[in-house]
Amino acid sequence: MTDLHLHSTASDGYLSPGDLMRYVKESGVKLCALTDHDTMDGIAEASEVAIQIGIRCISGIELSCLSDDKSVHLLGYFNCIAPATLMKELVEIQKWRAKRNPKMLDKLQELGISISMNEVKQEANGGQIGRPHIARAMIKKGVVRNLDEAFEKYLGNGKPAYIEKDRLSLHDAVTLVHNSGGIAILAHPMVYNFVNHSTVGLLCDAAVKAGVDGIEAYYTEHKKADRKRIEHLTKRAGLLVTGGSDFHGPTTGFVQPGRGYGDLALPEEYITEFLAKIAALPN
Repeated sequence: MTDLHLHSTASDGYLSPGDLMRYVKESGVKLCALTDHDTMDGIAEASEVAIQIGIRCISGIELSCLSDDKSVHLLGYFNCIAPATLMKELVEIQKWRAKRNPKMLDKLQELGISISMNEVKQEANGGQIGRPHIARAMIKKGVVRNLDEAFEKYLGNGKPAYIEKDRLSLHDAVTLVHNSGGIAILAHPMVYNFVNHSTVGLLCDAAVKAGVDGIEAYYTEHKKADRKRIEHLTKRAGLLVTGGSDFHGPTTGFVQPGRGYGDLALPEEYITEFLAKIAALPN
C-alpha cells in the first residue's frame, strides 16, 4: 500500500516521525510521504527509521496558501531531506506562527477561556504549535468535548478566536516548491467547503494555471464519485493523480494509513508515474 499524505508531531499529528513510520509499516504501507504542515522538521527522523524498518518515506510538506482569497493546501514532494530554498521560506512562516498563536489565546481569554501557552506547548510535545494543539488543551480543560467542537465554535475560519494566517498565493507556493526542486500537488480539492462542483472545477483549473504537477484525487474524505471526477479532470490536464489518507494518528476516528476509511487504494499506474517524477528530481 501507498500513502502520500501523513502527519507527525512535527506539526499536528499524534505520533513522532519515527513512531509514525513504524505504525504505517504495521498497517501494511510500504511507500509513504511525511507531509507535515509548513515544516520539514520531522523528515530526517522519519527517513532514518523508514530505512531501518524497510519501507520508503518520501520527503514532503503541506503548505497553506490562497487561491482567489480561499484557503487551500499544496503538497510538495522532494528527493532530498531539506531543500535549501524552501527551508529559508519556512523560517519566515514559523516566525509568523509564533506571533499568531498568542493572539488566538488572547481572543480565547476575551471569551472567558483561559488557556496558557505552556498548556499548548505540552500538547505540541516539542513540535510546531498550531490550532489543533490549542484545541487539545481546550479539551483537557473541559471547554469543548472534541476537536470538531473546538474548531466549529472557536478556532475555525471566521470563528471568534480565529486569526488569519499569513499565506502565500497558490501560484507563489507552486513556484516555491518548483524552485526548491520539488513537485507540487493540489491537496484534497473536495474539502474546502465550496458551494458546488463547478467551483471545485474552477479551483482545479486555477491549480493547473498555477503550474501544479498533479492533484490529490484519492483522499479519505473524497466520495467515490468525487474521486472519479477529480481523477478525470487531472488526467485530462496530463497531470499526476496522487492520494493519501491525511492520517494524524490512531486516535483520529477510523482513518488508517493507506486505507482511509477502507477504500483508499491508489492504483499502481499512478504510483509508478509519481515515482518516475520523484526519481527525476535533484537530490
